[in-house]
Amino acid sequence: MRTGSLRSRTAARPTQAPGPAARTAAPGSPASRLRSAVGAHRAPFVLLVVTLLVATALGLLFLNTAIAVNSLKATQLAAVNEDRAQEVQRLEQQVIAGGTPAELAREARRAGMVPAGPAAYLVVGEDGTVTLRGEAVPAEEPEPSEVPRLPAPPVAAAGD
Repeated sequence: MRTGSLRSRTAARPTQAPGPAARTAAPGSPASRLRSAVGAHRAPFVLLVVTLLVATALGLLFLNTAIAVNSLKATQLAAVNEDRAQEVQRLEQQVIAGGTPAELAREARRAGMVPAGPAAYLVVGEDGTVTLRGEAVPAEEPEPSEVPRLPAPPVAAAGD
């Protein structure tokens, strides 16, 4: 059993520092050399990690920019493609409208052509004899006002 007051026992104990004591090694001691060697090996690793992080960020920035540029080009090309598709549809409609018999006859008259008369044709028999069917009638001469004027031939320059 212990005897004595509680105060006397706590006062007899040595007091401890509230935190761990900082150990400082002498500049030439082995512990100091070990810490400097560990710090020297850590610096290139930290530099490598920072370099990798910066390179990754720059690579992602470059890829993001390239993707944005390609997306813009794709959008522009899609708009141009849509314009061209509309132009093709318009031209197809012109071809369809220009291929009607009435339009062909109108264009032929504009070009100075006249409608042909009734046609005659030859029939070749099995024995090689040829017979004429129908009566060929020449086309009527167009009126002078209906004959289109041909453009004047180009004049060659003196240097040609």
